[in-house]
Amino acid sequence: MPVRFLLMGKAGAGKDTAAEYLVRRYGFRRYAFADKLKEVARGLWPEEFADGRKPRRLLQELGTAVRGIDPLVWVRCVFRQMEAENPARAVITDGRLLNEYRACREAGFTVIRIDCPDQVRMDRLLLRDGVPLCREETSHATEREIELAEPDFILDNSGSTDDLYRQIVDLMWRLKIDLVEDSENGHPQGGRRTVSPALGHALDAAAAAVEKIRAAGPGGLEWAVRELESACHRVRCACNTARLFNS
Repeated sequence: MPVRFLLMGKAGAGKDTAAEYLVRRYGFRRYAFADKLKEVARGLWPEEFADGRKPRRLLQELGTAVRGIDPLVWVRCVFRQMEAENPARAVITDGRLLNEYRACREAGFTVIRIDCPDQVRMDRLLLRDGVPLCREETSHATEREIELAEPDFILDNSGSTDDLYRQIVDLMWRLKIDLVEDSENGHPQGGRRTVSPALGHALDAAAAAVEKIRAAGPGGLEWAVRELESACHRVRCACNTARLFNS
């Protein structure tokens, strides 16, 4: 069954960072509602994109204007592309509006919101883009409607990139999504590479034990159970990583 993720979060929260990790380590294919929007804007105002600039205000206003004609225009562009390519795993990196959220919900997506304190986001955007967000940009609908959506999972990106990666690894374990790699060149492309059968069976047995503890044990064991689940997942990922780099 295809895996479909929608990442939601405000500007600078870390959506692209999370998506890049999903692509690189888990074989996801990246999509974004803004890709076609940027293509249109770049064709009309190429000077606004000179020197690697990102005209955020222009993109916000153009996107809103076109949605006034067709509220789902950018959603349909992405869905058509995904339908044509039909990847086993896909992630849309820039969910911000409720209509995008609802369309993805109806299509069976898992919704993941990435949270980050405002000041941390502002600092990251200033470092990345060289200019801070203005008041009009921070009050735009694309920055406000995110909080109205109800995600399946929330990742906290207030720390380091490695902290975010660890949360993604833990989430992939919970969702039973393995690392993948191409059998010929070792790059994540969709061919599964798992740990040895013996270790795999041992880890599966440990996971089954965790489920029994959760079902029968007192509430005080919940913390220990989470730690054991996380440890099991790290062992599996470490073995997968070793196989990936030693192949």
